[in-house]
Amino acid sequence: MNKLKIIWQCFYVSLLLITLGCQNDGDGVAGDVVINLSENLFSAENEETFTVNVTLENLNAMSRLEIRKLADGNSSLFKTMSKSEVGSGNFTFTYSLTAEDLKFDEIIFRFNAMRQDGTVGGTNSFKINNKFGIYVSNVKQIARVTGASHPNDNGLPSPNNTCRDYDVCGTDLGIIWAMDGNKVGIFFGDTFGSTFIPYKEGGGGSGGNWRSNVLAFSEDTGLDDGLTISGMAMSNDGSYAREIALKIPGAYNTSIPTSAIRANGSDYVHYMNIYNWSGPNYSWITNHSSLYVSRDGAKTWSRVEAVTFAPGSNFSQVAYAKKDGYVYMIGTLAGRGGAAYLARILERNMENMQEYEYWNGNSNQWVKGDERSATIIIPAIIGEASLIYHEKFQRWIYTYTKEGKGLVYRDTKDITNWKLSKEKDLAVGIPGGIYGSFIHPLSANLDKLYFIMSIWYPYNSFLISVDMKNY
Repeated sequence: MNKLKIIWQCFYVSLLLITLGCQNDGDGVAGDVVINLSENLFSAENEETFTVNVTLENLNAMSRLEIRKLADGNSSLFKTMSKSEVGSGNFTFTYSLTAEDLKFDEIIFRFNAMRQDGTVGGTNSFKINNKFGIYVSNVKQIARVTGASHPNDNGLPSPNNTCRDYDVCGTDLGIIWAMDGNKVGIFFGDTFGSTFIPYKEGGGGSGGNWRSNVLAFSEDTGLDDGLTISGMAMSNDGSYAREIALKIPGAYNTSIPTSAIRANGSDYVHYMNIYNWSGPNYSWITNHSSLYVSRDGAKTWSRVEAVTFAPGSNFSQVAYAKKDGYVYMIGTLAGRGGAAYLARILERNMENMQEYEYWNGNSNQWVKGDERSATIIIPAIIGEASLIYHEKFQRWIYTYTKEGKGLVYRDTKDITNWKLSKEKDLAVGIPGGIYGSFIHPLSANLDKLYFIMSIWYPYNSFLISVDMKNY
Protein backbone atom coordinates (compact mmCIF):
# COMPACT_ATOMS: atom_id res chain seq x y z
CA MET A 1 0.00 0.00 0.00
CA ASN A 2 2.82 2.37 0.88
CA LYS A 3 4.55 1.46 -2.38
CA LEU A 4 1.40 2.31 -4.35
CA LYS A 5 1.10 5.66 -2.51
CA ILE A 6 4.67 6.52 -3.37
CA ILE A 7 4.07 5.70 -7.03
CA TRP A 8 1.01 8.00 -7.15
CA GLN A 9 2.94 10.80 -5.48
CA CYS A 10 5.77 10.52 -8.01
CA PHE A 11 3.23 10.52 -10.83
CA TYR A 12 1.54 13.66 -9.44
CA VAL A 13 4.84 15.55 -9.07
CA SER A 14 5.88 14.61 -12.59
CA LEU A 15 2.54 15.77 -13.95
CA LEU A 16 2.85 19.07 -12.08
CA LEU A 17 6.35 19.67 -13.45
CA ILE A 18 5.16 18.92 -16.98
CA THR A 19 2.25 21.33 -16.55
CA LEU A 20 4.49 24.12 -15.26
CA GLY A 21 6.90 23.53 -18.08
CA CYS A 22 4.09 23.90 -20.60
CA GLN A 23 3.05 27.16 -18.97
CA ASN A 24 6.61 28.46 -19.23
CA ASP A 25 6.77 27.61 -22.90
CA GLY A 26 3.30 28.86 -23.68
CA ASP A 27 1.70 31.97 -22.22
CA GLY A 28 4.77 33.44 -20.45
CA VAL A 29 3.10 33.74 -17.06
CA ALA A 30 5.84 32.08 -15.02
CA GLY A 31 9.17 32.58 -16.84
CA ASP A 32 11.42 35.65 -17.03
CA VAL A 33 12.96 37.13 -20.14
CA VAL A 34 16.64 37.94 -19.74
CA ILE A 35 17.47 41.35 -21.27
CA ASN A 36 21.14 42.04 -21.94
CA LEU A 37 22.37 45.53 -22.87
CA SER A 38 25.83 46.25 -24.24
CA GLU A 39 26.04 49.50 -22.21
CA ASN A 40 24.32 50.72 -19.05
CA LEU A 41 25.85 54.19 -18.57
CA PHE A 42 26.72 57.05 -20.94
CA SER A 43 27.92 60.62 -20.43
CA ALA A 44 26.25 63.25 -22.58
CA GLU A 45 29.40 65.36 -22.45
CA ASN A 46 31.24 62.94 -24.71
CA GLU A 47 28.55 62.27 -27.32
CA GLU A 48 24.98 63.10 -28.31
CA THR A 49 23.94 59.87 -30.04
CA PHE A 50 23.89 56.61 -28.07
CA THR A 51 23.82 53.08 -29.44
CA VAL A 52 22.99 49.99 -27.35
CA ASN A 53 23.02 46.39 -28.55
CA VAL A 54 20.03 44.52 -27.07
CA THR A 55 19.86 40.72 -26.67
CA LEU A 56 16.74 38.94 -25.35
CA GLU A 57 16.70 35.39 -23.99
CA ASN A 58 13.61 33.21 -23.35
CA LEU A 59 11.46 35.11 -25.86
CA ASN A 60 8.57 32.66 -25.42
CA ALA A 61 7.85 34.23 -22.03
CA MET A 62 7.21 37.66 -23.63
CA SER A 63 4.26 39.08 -25.54
CA ARG A 64 5.85 42.46 -26.36
CA LEU A 65 8.77 44.74 -25.40
CA GLU A 66 8.10 48.19 -23.96
CA ILE A 67 10.82 50.84 -23.91
CA ARG A 68 10.09 53.61 -21.42
CA LYS A 69 11.85 56.98 -21.07
CA LEU A 70 12.31 58.40 -17.56
CA ALA A 71 13.26 62.04 -16.92
CA ASP A 72 12.91 64.06 -13.74
CA GLY A 73 10.87 61.25 -12.14
CA ASN A 74 8.37 61.11 -14.99
CA SER A 75 7.99 57.97 -17.07
CA SER A 76 6.60 57.87 -20.60
CA LEU A 77 6.22 55.10 -23.14
CA PHE A 78 8.88 55.72 -25.78
CA LYS A 79 8.39 52.69 -28.02
CA THR A 80 6.61 49.31 -28.15
CA MET A 81 7.98 46.33 -30.10
CA SER A 82 5.95 43.21 -30.85
CA LYS A 83 7.49 39.77 -30.62
CA SER A 84 7.73 39.67 -34.41
CA GLU A 85 9.54 43.05 -34.48
CA VAL A 86 12.03 41.74 -31.93
CA GLY A 87 12.68 38.79 -34.24
CA SER A 88 15.37 36.49 -32.97
CA GLY A 89 15.95 38.76 -29.97
CA ASN A 90 18.96 40.73 -31.21
CA PHE A 91 18.64 44.35 -32.29
CA THR A 92 20.29 47.77 -31.96
CA PHE A 93 18.67 50.68 -30.14
CA THR A 94 19.87 54.22 -31.04
CA TYR A 95 18.88 57.52 -29.44
CA SER A 96 19.99 61.12 -30.08
CA LEU A 97 19.68 63.75 -27.36
CA THR A 98 17.35 66.67 -27.94
CA ALA A 99 17.61 70.20 -26.59
CA GLU A 100 14.72 69.35 -24.25
CA ASP A 101 16.71 66.43 -22.80
CA LEU A 102 19.46 68.77 -21.61
CA LYS A 103 17.08 70.28 -19.07
CA PHE A 104 17.38 67.11 -17.00
CA ASP A 105 20.38 65.81 -15.05
CA GLU A 106 19.80 62.28 -16.35
CA ILE A 107 17.71 60.36 -18.85
CA ILE A 108 16.93 56.64 -18.29
CA PHE A 109 15.68 54.17 -20.91
CA ARG A 110 14.08 51.10 -19.35
CA PHE A 111 13.40 47.94 -21.38
CA ASN A 112 10.45 45.92 -20.00
CA ALA A 113 9.54 42.47 -21.35
CA MET A 114 5.77 42.31 -20.91
CA ARG A 115 3.86 39.07 -20.27
CA GLN A 116 0.46 38.34 -21.80
CA ASP A 117 -1.25 39.38 -18.55
CA GLY A 118 0.41 42.82 -18.59
CA THR A 119 2.98 42.12 -15.87
CA VAL A 120 6.70 42.70 -16.33
CA GLY A 121 8.63 39.52 -16.99
CA GLY A 122 12.15 40.91 -17.26
CA THR A 123 13.76 44.35 -17.26
CA ASN A 124 17.02 46.20 -17.81
CA SER A 125 17.94 49.86 -18.38
CA PHE A 126 20.67 52.28 -19.38
CA LYS A 127 21.28 55.85 -18.16
CA ILE A 128 22.49 58.97 -19.94
CA ASN A 129 24.21 61.25 -17.43
CA ASN A 130 23.55 64.91 -18.28
CA LYS A 131 25.09 66.32 -15.11
CA PHE A 132 28.56 67.28 -16.23
CA GLY A 133 30.63 70.43 -16.18
CA ILE A 134 30.23 73.34 -13.78
CA TYR A 135 27.32 73.83 -11.42
CA VAL A 136 26.93 76.88 -9.19
CA SER A 137 25.36 77.47 -5.79
CA ASN A 138 25.27 79.99 -2.94
CA VAL A 139 24.65 83.18 -4.92
CA LYS A 140 25.85 86.07 -2.75
CA GLN A 141 25.53 89.82 -3.32
CA ILE A 142 28.80 90.97 -1.74
CA ALA A 143 28.94 94.75 -2.10
CA ARG A 144 28.26 97.82 -4.18
CA VAL A 145 30.93 98.69 -6.73
CA THR A 146 29.67 102.09 -7.91
CA GLY A 147 27.57 105.00 -6.70
CA ALA A 148 26.89 105.98 -3.10
CA SER A 149 25.28 103.92 -0.35
CA HIS A 150 21.50 104.05 -0.32
CA PRO A 151 18.93 103.05 2.36
CA ASN A 152 17.51 100.48 -0.06
CA ASP A 153 20.86 98.64 0.07
CA ASN A 154 19.85 97.21 3.46
CA GLY A 155 23.33 97.58 4.89
CA LEU A 156 25.20 96.15 1.88
CA PRO A 157 28.90 97.16 2.07
CA SER A 158 29.99 100.01 -0.21
CA PRO A 159 33.82 100.26 -0.23
CA ASN A 160 33.83 102.93 -2.96
CA ASN A 161 32.04 106.26 -3.11
CA THR A 162 32.44 106.82 -6.82
CA CYS A 163 29.80 109.55 -6.72
CA ARG A 164 31.88 111.72 -4.39
CA ASP A 165 35.34 110.87 -5.74
CA TYR A 166 34.78 110.56 -9.50
CA ASP A 167 31.31 112.04 -10.20
CA VAL A 168 30.17 108.53 -11.11
CA CYS A 169 26.81 108.48 -9.35
CA GLY A 170 24.73 106.38 -11.71
CA THR A 171 26.28 103.83 -14.07
CA ASP A 172 26.11 100.20 -15.16
CA LEU A 173 28.13 97.29 -16.60
CA GLY A 174 31.60 96.72 -15.12
CA ILE A 175 33.63 94.92 -17.80
CA ILE A 176 36.81 93.61 -16.15
CA TRP A 177 40.05 92.56 -17.79
CA ALA A 178 43.52 91.68 -16.51
CA MET A 179 46.29 94.22 -17.05
CA ASP A 180 49.79 93.97 -15.54
CA GLY A 181 50.35 92.14 -12.25
CA ASN A 182 47.30 92.31 -10.01
CA LYS A 183 45.88 95.34 -11.79
CA VAL A 184 42.54 95.10 -13.56
CA GLY A 185 40.68 97.64 -15.65
CA ILE A 186 36.91 98.02 -15.32
CA PHE A 187 34.78 99.71 -17.98
CA PHE A 188 31.35 101.05 -17.03
CA GLY A 189 28.58 102.17 -19.40
CA ASP A 190 26.42 105.28 -19.61
CA THR A 191 27.40 107.36 -16.58
CA PHE A 192 25.74 110.29 -14.80
CA GLY A 193 27.02 112.78 -12.24
CA SER A 194 25.98 114.41 -8.99
CA THR A 195 22.41 115.23 -10.04
CA PHE A 196 21.69 111.55 -10.68
CA ILE A 197 18.49 110.30 -9.00
CA PRO A 198 18.68 106.65 -7.87
CA TYR A 199 15.49 104.61 -8.01
CA LYS A 200 13.79 107.22 -10.16
CA GLU A 201 10.58 106.28 -11.94
CA GLY A 202 11.46 104.33 -15.05
CA GLY A 203 14.89 103.36 -13.72
CA GLY A 204 18.16 103.82 -15.51
CA GLY A 205 20.18 106.93 -16.15
CA SER A 206 19.37 110.49 -15.20
CA GLY A 207 21.26 113.62 -14.27
CA GLY A 208 24.03 115.74 -15.69
CA ASN A 209 27.63 115.16 -16.78
CA TRP A 210 26.58 112.30 -19.02
CA ARG A 211 29.48 110.19 -20.31
CA SER A 212 29.06 107.15 -22.54
CA ASN A 213 31.62 105.19 -20.56
CA VAL A 214 34.20 105.55 -17.80
CA LEU A 215 37.20 103.48 -16.76
CA ALA A 216 38.22 102.37 -13.26
CA PHE A 217 41.23 100.44 -11.92
CA SER A 218 41.68 98.03 -9.05
CA GLU A 219 44.46 95.97 -7.49
CA ASP A 220 42.17 94.33 -4.93
CA THR A 221 42.63 90.55 -4.73
CA GLY A 222 40.52 89.92 -1.62
CA LEU A 223 37.01 90.13 -3.01
CA ASP A 224 34.92 88.55 -0.26
CA ASP A 225 34.40 91.96 1.37
CA GLY A 226 33.94 93.86 -1.89
CA LEU A 227 36.03 95.24 -4.75
CA THR A 228 38.00 98.39 -3.95
CA ILE A 229 38.59 100.86 -6.78
CA SER A 230 42.05 102.45 -6.60
CA GLY A 231 41.48 105.13 -9.23
CA MET A 232 39.77 106.10 -12.48
CA ALA A 233 40.83 107.64 -15.78
CA MET A 234 40.20 111.31 -15.01
CA SER A 235 39.45 114.54 -16.84
CA ASN A 236 42.30 117.02 -17.39
CA ASP A 237 41.33 119.00 -14.29
CA GLY A 238 40.93 115.85 -12.20
CA SER A 239 37.33 116.63 -11.25
CA TYR A 240 35.54 113.65 -12.83
CA ALA A 241 36.08 110.32 -14.62
CA ARG A 242 36.39 111.05 -18.31
CA GLU A 243 34.88 109.32 -21.34
CA ILE A 244 37.21 106.89 -23.18
CA ALA A 245 35.31 105.66 -26.27
CA LEU A 246 33.94 108.96 -27.58
CA LYS A 247 30.48 109.79 -28.82
CA ILE A 248 30.15 110.91 -32.42
CA PRO A 249 28.89 114.50 -32.71
CA GLY A 250 25.50 114.85 -34.32
CA ALA A 251 22.54 112.50 -34.02
CA TYR A 252 21.87 110.83 -30.69
CA ASN A 253 24.34 108.09 -29.96
CA THR A 254 26.38 106.62 -27.15
CA SER A 255 29.49 104.42 -27.19
CA ILE A 256 28.99 101.44 -24.91
CA PRO A 257 31.87 99.07 -24.03
CA THR A 258 31.10 95.38 -24.56
CA SER A 259 34.42 93.67 -23.69
CA ALA A 260 38.08 94.44 -23.05
CA ILE A 261 41.34 92.48 -23.25
CA ARG A 262 45.10 92.90 -22.97
CA ALA A 263 46.77 91.46 -26.08
CA ASN A 264 50.35 91.64 -27.32
CA GLY A 265 51.21 94.28 -24.70
CA SER A 266 48.32 96.65 -25.50
CA ASP A 267 44.88 97.12 -23.96
CA TYR A 268 41.78 97.00 -26.16
CA VAL A 269 38.13 97.77 -25.57
CA HIS A 270 35.42 96.72 -28.02
CA TYR A 271 32.46 99.10 -28.02
CA MET A 272 29.19 99.57 -29.89
CA ASN A 273 28.10 103.02 -31.01
CA ILE A 274 24.33 103.05 -30.46
CA TYR A 275 22.04 104.99 -32.77
CA ASN A 276 18.76 103.78 -31.28
CA TRP A 277 17.86 101.55 -28.32
CA SER A 278 14.51 100.51 -29.86
CA GLY A 279 15.29 97.94 -32.53
CA PRO A 280 13.05 94.89 -33.13
CA ASN A 281 13.17 91.72 -31.01
CA TYR A 282 15.19 93.12 -28.10
CA SER A 283 17.82 94.53 -30.48
CA TRP A 284 19.57 97.89 -30.57
CA ILE A 285 20.56 99.73 -33.73
CA THR A 286 24.23 100.66 -34.08
CA ASN A 287 26.11 103.13 -36.23
CA HIS A 288 29.07 100.75 -35.95
CA SER A 289 31.11 98.69 -33.49
CA SER A 290 34.86 99.13 -33.21
CA LEU A 291 37.96 99.15 -30.96
CA TYR A 292 39.90 101.62 -28.89
CA VAL A 293 43.52 100.81 -27.97
CA SER A 294 45.93 102.00 -25.30
CA ARG A 295 49.67 101.38 -25.60
CA ASP A 296 50.67 103.11 -22.37
CA GLY A 297 48.87 101.19 -19.64
CA ALA A 298 45.43 102.78 -20.18
CA LYS A 299 46.63 106.38 -19.80
CA THR A 300 45.65 107.39 -23.36
CA TRP A 301 43.35 105.76 -25.86
CA SER A 302 42.74 106.02 -29.62
CA ARG A 303 40.28 104.43 -31.99
CA VAL A 304 41.33 101.52 -34.24
CA GLU A 305 39.28 102.44 -37.31
CA ALA A 306 40.69 99.51 -39.28
CA VAL A 307 38.58 97.20 -37.07
CA THR A 308 35.00 98.31 -37.62
CA PHE A 309 31.90 96.11 -37.61
CA ALA A 310 28.94 97.34 -39.63
CA PRO A 311 25.42 97.90 -38.26
CA GLY A 312 23.69 94.54 -37.95
CA SER A 313 26.96 92.66 -37.43
CA ASN A 314 26.85 89.51 -35.34
CA PHE A 315 29.92 90.91 -33.59
CA SER A 316 28.28 94.18 -32.58
CA GLN A 317 28.66 92.99 -28.97
CA VAL A 318 31.45 90.63 -27.98
CA ALA A 319 33.02 88.78 -25.08
CA TYR A 320 36.81 88.26 -25.15
CA ALA A 321 39.06 85.65 -23.53
CA LYS A 322 42.63 84.51 -24.23
CA LYS A 323 44.14 81.04 -24.64
CA ASP A 324 47.30 79.73 -26.32
CA GLY A 325 48.21 82.98 -28.08
CA TYR A 326 44.71 83.64 -29.40
CA VAL A 327 42.02 86.09 -28.38
CA TYR A 328 38.69 84.27 -28.67
CA MET A 329 35.65 86.43 -29.36
CA ILE A 330 32.03 85.35 -28.98
CA GLY A 331 29.77 87.88 -30.68
CA THR A 332 26.09 88.75 -30.87
CA LEU A 333 23.85 91.35 -32.42
CA ALA A 334 23.57 94.56 -30.45
CA GLY A 335 20.91 94.01 -27.82
CA ARG A 336 19.45 90.97 -26.09
CA GLY A 337 17.75 89.06 -28.89
CA GLY A 338 20.52 87.48 -30.94
CA ALA A 339 22.38 84.17 -31.12
CA ALA A 340 26.12 83.75 -30.48
CA TYR A 341 28.91 83.40 -33.06
CA LEU A 342 32.63 82.68 -32.65
CA ALA A 343 35.86 84.18 -33.94
CA ARG A 344 39.52 84.11 -32.94
CA ILE A 345 42.47 86.42 -33.49
CA LEU A 346 46.17 85.92 -32.92
CA GLU A 347 47.15 88.50 -30.30
CA ARG A 348 49.47 90.28 -32.72
CA ASN A 349 46.60 90.63 -35.23
CA MET A 350 44.06 92.44 -33.03
CA GLU A 351 44.21 95.49 -35.31
CA ASN A 352 44.16 93.59 -38.62
CA MET A 353 40.57 92.63 -39.36
CA GLN A 354 41.57 90.62 -42.43
CA GLU A 355 43.33 88.15 -40.12
CA TYR A 356 40.26 87.52 -37.94
CA GLU A 357 39.13 83.89 -38.22
CA TYR A 358 35.46 82.93 -37.94
CA TRP A 359 34.18 79.51 -36.90
CA ASN A 360 32.02 77.72 -39.46
CA GLY A 361 30.25 74.79 -37.82
CA ASN A 362 29.05 73.37 -41.12
CA SER A 363 32.59 72.70 -42.34
CA ASN A 364 34.17 72.56 -38.85
CA GLN A 365 36.78 75.05 -40.00
CA TRP A 366 38.09 78.51 -39.19
CA VAL A 367 37.53 80.87 -42.11
CA LYS A 368 39.81 83.87 -42.34
CA GLY A 369 38.58 87.37 -43.12
CA ASP A 370 34.93 86.53 -43.85
CA GLU A 371 32.55 87.40 -41.03
CA ARG A 372 29.63 86.03 -43.04
CA SER A 373 31.03 82.51 -42.73
CA ALA A 374 30.44 82.44 -38.96
CA THR A 375 27.64 80.08 -37.92
CA ILE A 376 25.60 80.02 -34.72
CA ILE A 377 27.30 78.31 -31.77
CA ILE A 378 24.65 79.12 -29.14
CA PRO A 379 21.02 79.86 -30.03
CA ALA A 380 19.20 83.07 -29.12
CA ILE A 381 18.38 84.82 -26.89
CA ILE A 382 21.62 86.30 -25.55
CA GLY A 383 22.33 89.67 -23.97
CA GLU A 384 25.42 91.28 -22.39
CA ALA A 385 28.03 88.52 -22.09
CA SER A 386 31.35 87.60 -20.53
CA LEU A 387 33.79 84.79 -21.35
CA ILE A 388 36.62 83.17 -19.40
CA TYR A 389 38.78 80.07 -19.76
CA HIS A 390 38.81 78.46 -16.33
CA GLU A 391 42.34 77.16 -15.85
CA LYS A 392 41.56 74.92 -12.88
CA PHE A 393 38.53 73.23 -14.42
CA GLN A 394 39.88 73.48 -17.99
CA ARG A 395 36.51 74.65 -19.26
CA TRP A 396 35.16 77.74 -21.00
CA ILE A 397 32.51 79.65 -19.04
CA TYR A 398 30.16 82.00 -20.90
CA THR A 399 27.77 84.14 -18.87
CA TYR A 400 25.03 86.30 -20.36
CA THR A 401 21.78 88.14 -19.79
CA LYS A 402 18.64 86.16 -20.58
CA GLU A 403 15.87 88.64 -21.30
CA GLY A 404 12.95 88.13 -18.92
CA LYS A 405 14.88 85.77 -16.64
CA GLY A 406 18.15 87.17 -15.31
CA LEU A 407 21.70 85.91 -15.61
CA VAL A 408 22.56 82.47 -16.98
CA TYR A 409 25.68 80.63 -18.12
CA ARG A 410 27.01 77.73 -20.17
CA ASP A 411 30.30 75.86 -20.01
CA THR A 412 32.19 73.53 -22.35
CA LYS A 413 35.56 71.86 -22.88
CA ASP A 414 35.67 72.88 -26.54
CA ILE A 415 34.90 76.49 -27.42
CA THR A 416 33.79 75.47 -30.93
CA ASN A 417 31.21 73.00 -29.59
CA TRP A 418 28.39 74.21 -27.31
CA LYS A 419 25.73 71.78 -28.55
CA LEU A 420 25.60 69.84 -25.29
CA SER A 421 26.19 72.83 -23.01
CA LYS A 422 23.22 73.22 -20.70
CA GLU A 423 21.94 76.72 -20.04
CA LYS A 424 22.01 77.00 -16.23
CA ASP A 425 20.93 79.71 -13.81
CA LEU A 426 23.64 82.05 -12.55
CA ALA A 427 21.59 84.70 -10.73
CA VAL A 428 17.83 84.93 -11.16
CA GLY A 429 15.00 86.32 -9.10
CA ILE A 430 16.95 89.33 -7.81
CA PRO A 431 14.60 92.35 -7.85
CA GLY A 432 15.34 95.62 -9.62
CA GLY A 433 16.08 94.38 -13.14
CA ILE A 434 19.44 92.60 -13.30
CA TYR A 435 21.70 92.37 -16.35
CA GLY A 436 25.37 91.98 -17.23
CA SER A 437 27.58 89.36 -15.57
CA PHE A 438 31.18 90.39 -16.16
CA ILE A 439 33.64 87.88 -14.72
CA HIS A 440 36.62 88.97 -12.61
CA PRO A 441 39.85 87.38 -13.97
CA LEU A 442 40.75 86.09 -10.49
CA SER A 443 37.97 83.52 -10.91
CA ALA A 444 40.02 81.52 -13.44
CA ASN A 445 41.80 79.48 -10.75
CA LEU A 446 39.19 79.42 -7.99
CA ASP A 447 36.18 77.36 -6.95
CA LYS A 448 34.27 80.64 -6.77
CA LEU A 449 33.12 82.86 -9.62
CA TYR A 450 33.17 86.62 -8.94
CA PHE A 451 31.34 88.90 -11.36
CA ILE A 452 29.91 92.41 -11.60
CA MET A 453 26.16 92.64 -12.11
CA SER A 454 24.06 95.70 -12.97
CA ILE A 455 20.71 96.52 -11.36
CA TRP A 456 18.44 98.90 -13.30
CA TYR A 457 16.97 100.20 -10.05
CA PRO A 458 19.14 101.92 -8.65
CA TYR A 459 21.19 101.92 -11.88
CA ASN A 460 24.53 100.89 -10.40
CA SER A 461 26.87 97.91 -10.39
CA PHE A 462 27.38 95.30 -7.68
CA LEU A 463 29.88 92.51 -6.94
CA ILE A 464 28.38 89.00 -6.82
CA SER A 465 29.91 85.60 -6.08
CA VAL A 466 28.78 82.02 -6.62
CA ASP A 467 30.41 78.77 -5.53
CA MET A 468 31.35 76.40 -8.35
CA LYS A 469 31.67 72.63 -8.51
CA ASN A 470 32.96 70.75 -11.54
CA TYR A 471 31.37 67.35 -12.23
